[in-house]
Amino acid sequence: MNSVPGAAFGSQLHDSITGCGKVNYRQTKKEIMARLRAGSADMSGLEERYAVRALLGSVASHDPGVKWLAVSALGECTARMAGRDPESGREILRRIVWGLNEESGAVGLGLPEAMGEILARHEGLRAEFLNLLLNYLCPGHCYLEFPPLNQGVIWALGRVAQVDPAALIARGAADYLTPLLDSQDPQTKGLALWALSNLGHVLSPGERKALGGGNPAFSLFSHGRLTTATIAEFSAQKNPAIRTY
Repeated sequence: MNSVPGAAFGSQLHDSITGCGKVNYRQTKKEIMARLRAGSADMSGLEERYAVRALLGSVASHDPGVKWLAVSALGECTARMAGRDPESGREILRRIVWGLNEESGAVGLGLPEAMGEILARHEGLRAEFLNLLLNYLCPGHCYLEFPPLNQGVIWALGRVAQVDPAALIARGAADYLTPLLDSQDPQTKGLALWALSNLGHVLSPGERKALGGGNPAFSLFSHGRLTTATIAEFSAQKNPAIRTY
């Protein structure tokens, strides 16, 4: 996959803005970054087309606080726009999909998470794009091998499972996730376990064995909070889906 800085992706997605539009976009971007750095995902009062463009770049931030607030804000903005005009939501998702395509020249950091947040917030878009999201975990299809993108897809599925587990169960999502319990990467293993817990999946003895020994920690953003969780915290619970993370 080509390595173009992910933060540049937002500017690649949109038609060029000229004249006073450039000024408005710069002002909006500056305001958005100020809000994100202040710990707010509230984008009210901003012109949405400029906000979406700026947020698409911000989801690639190496600052976890900025990244996750941008993911949340982008999901909210897109769902609101799609509520008025479904095609506007589809267009944003198409642009995200293009950014995850090798031919785009973008790394795509944060884009799987953004896609998951949007699908979690809008039922119509979820019905249209959920199969594609699953395919990002399916070798031979649109599989995303780069670990940060792969983990982003796992998180995205877990996020959707928080609001619509039935849609993922019907598509056999557990079959995509359970092989990841054997991963040597604690982040991959932990996110897969969390996503499965949101599906209400009960681990088989073999799946518990795949978790291995030790108690590695992993980073988890859920319900507006970025926390550190451990494998044992999830695997030891009879119904880990009731966690408050």
